[in-house]
Amino acid sequence: MKKKTVCFTLIELLVVIAIIAILAAMLLPALAKARAKSLAIACQSNQRQLSQTLALYRNDSDDWIMGYNAGSTSAGTSTSDAVKPYIMILLQAKYITGKNLSVPNYSGYYVQPFVTCPKVVTARNVPGRTLTQEGKVLTIWAYGLPSAFRNAAGTLTYGVDTFYKANKDKAIERASEYHQLMDSCNSNSTYTSTFPWFDYSYAAAPGNKHSPAGLHSAKVNTSFLDGHVEALSRQDLLARFKMDKYMADYL
Repeated sequence: MKKKTVCFTLIELLVVIAIIAILAAMLLPALAKARAKSLAIACQSNQRQLSQTLALYRNDSDDWIMGYNAGSTSAGTSTSDAVKPYIMILLQAKYITGKNLSVPNYSGYYVQPFVTCPKVVTARNVPGRTLTQEGKVLTIWAYGLPSAFRNAAGTLTYGVDTFYKANKDKAIERASEYHQLMDSCNSNSTYTSTFPWFDYSYAAAPGNKHSPAGLHSAKVNTSFLDGHVEALSRQDLLARFKMDKYMADYL
């Protein structure tokens, strides 16, 4: 007895393909949203871990709070005591681990990736910049620390050391109100090239392009001195801290 062969017509195949395409179109946005949410959660976890590291430094340093660098100049991966960024201070004091790597254009110290947002670690669209190497991230691509604060009168105080020397006890007592780490970035004068950076400022001063960055659905993950983390919108930054610096998601 001859077996009957079952065949699909061209129209039936096209219908099946169309159904698959419709299902994919429905699922992809949901998957993208889930991935974005997971990155935001991972980012907040990183900030908590780095906040705990900064708290260890503070406990070992007579409650002095870490500034964004050791001097007045934001200079790359320098180990000079006058210019090293805060991640280099943590690395040299053995609060974190890292490695000196030779990379075209961006040789320097690469450290554990929890010091920055997972979106930075996975980024592939920052032209001309080496963000990661051997699973580590360059020190200057870390979360930003503030380069200025507002005093009680609302006036900007540049130089974190100056601010904290006058406000150290108050900051510790009201730790849940003092923001510390933020998703942050640097850019050129026309905002056409933007990349992560280890400090951020309050005011949109000419030449100062160091900004909080809304990497997670336009919100900036922000840790506070007590270790808790919040996702803040541009409006939150302005209302709570009078901070008018902000950069939309660039990754």
